[in-house]
Amino acid sequence: MTSDGKTMLMIERPSGGFRTGKQSLKFMLHDVATGAMVSDLGMYLGARAHLIAIKGDARGRVFIHDHDMGGMDMGHDMHGMGTGGMEANGALSFDGVNFAETGIHRVWVQYNRAGVDTTQFVTISVR
Repeated sequence: MTSDGKTMLMIERPSGGFRTGKQSLKFMLHDVATGAMVSDLGMYLGARAHLIAIKGDARGRVFIHDHDMGGMDMGHDMHGMGTGGMEANGALSFDGVNFAETGIHRVWVQYNRAGVDTTQFVTISVR
């Protein structure tokens, strides 16, 4: 869970934890002032949100770069792509995200809210 002072980002943890292989990642965005789910995201680089994940010891290798409007090969060493979108309740869903290796991963979500581009991250353990 992280906050930029206006929006709090929380990741939904699967009951069995994060595992290698394809899975869905769901993030909830809450307004810090009201606690309500955020549903007023604008477009950010052509999508509702972007997800980037890097393994902690990856020595600069990007493992995942995903968009909420469909996966797109954006560069080098891509292991996991997926599709997803913003759900009716305001949650951001990234489907088919593929963690190729176990370990600690830093996961960033980038989005635009009220004309401000924001990047927030969570750290997860993939088994």
